[in-house]
Amino acid sequence: NILDFEKLETGRQELDIQQHDIKETIGKAINGVSQIAAKKQIDIITKNPHKCKLNYDEDRIIQVLTNLLSNAIKFTPEGGRIHINVELKGHKYWVNVIDTGPGIPKSDYERIFDQFYQVGPSLTRRYEGMGLGLSIAKGMVEVHRGRIWVESVIDKGSKFTFVLPTAPDVA
Repeated sequence: NILDFEKLETGRQELDIQQHDIKETIGKAINGVSQIAAKKQIDIITKNPHKCKLNYDEDRIIQVLTNLLSNAIKFTPEGGRIHINVELKGHKYWVNVIDTGPGIPKSDYERIFDQFYQVGPSLTRRYEGMGLGLSIAKGMVEVHRGRIWVESVIDKGSKFTFVLPTAPDVA
């Protein structure tokens, strides 16, 4: 994570852009976190359109999804659910990762994407992590000319959304 963060910060992150199906990429990310989710008896439910071909670096988007899913698993109570859905809106695909965790105060929405930032001292003590995952996810989405944000309701959960352009000119 630290090496990836350094590459993003210095503009040296290289991308291997090829056409991929986002459904398959989501499946690979889910496979990577499935054992952790199973330990907490968390179901990961996907809702995807039929064919979602996009040009992106699959390893980097798997990394984004893995970071978002890992956080969702970390903060979702045992026996909870995580939803991932993909929607085409205009000329962009919107990927949502929705958890049923404690939620994030609006005052922290922008800061949670900062390096080493973690919400609230009580959550920092309770949950492990360095605070780099969301910062890296944001950087990886942005090098794909997309954007990422969060919406949340305290005691209900959070929805992280990232948008990837459908245009093939990502470089």
